[in-house]
Amino acid sequence: MKALIYKDFLTLWKNLKNYLLMCVIFQVASIAGEDFAFMRFYPLILVSSLPHTLLAYDERSGWEKYALALPVSRRKLVSSKYLMGLMLQGAMLLLAAVTLRIRYRMEGYFDAWDYWFELIVLLVLGVAVMCAALPMTFRMGTEKGRLVNMLSYGILGGLLVIGVLLGSELGLNEVTLGKWVLVPILAIPAVMLPASWLLAIRFYEKREF
Repeated sequence: MKALIYKDFLTLWKNLKNYLLMCVIFQVASIAGEDFAFMRFYPLILVSSLPHTLLAYDERSGWEKYALALPVSRRKLVSSKYLMGLMLQGAMLLLAAVTLRIRYRMEGYFDAWDYWFELIVLLVLGVAVMCAALPMTFRMGTEKGRLVNMLSYGILGGLLVIGVLLGSELGLNEVTLGKWVLVPILAIPAVMLPASWLLAIRFYEKREF
């Protein structure tokens, strides 16, 4: 597993380090930017899609077929991509926590509920995007799975918009709405992550090359 993670880090650094740099720049810019919330959300969504991109590089280089000849199970190949995605999200979430705290300090205002709720939402969105994309990518490949993944992203975005609009219609402010949905929100990654991982393993073990 360590060797697979190391290989992915090398691929990431050689081909996608500009993406990582852009994520860091967005996070730092969120300290002083007007649309600072978007600048923290976007990097989490971007790094959540990097496991899909790493799979695309594996397909182009022929690594997928070569890996099948190695003493490595398909379960480990799938798990390495999920672990890589979680590690990237964890690093970006930590950076978001720092920049958000600095933002509050600059404004001379700090609300613990707002602070932790925003970080939780960032975590949930990142995990949801990754979990929605990877199973069909392992089942169909990166090219064929792209359209399905775009549909998944659209559904996730639509559900988020519906939730916000519904809260507004009911006259709920962000704090009240957040307290109502906190438990369901935390349940999303707790359910999606193992379900997505097991489904991806099942798909990949049945896939023919």
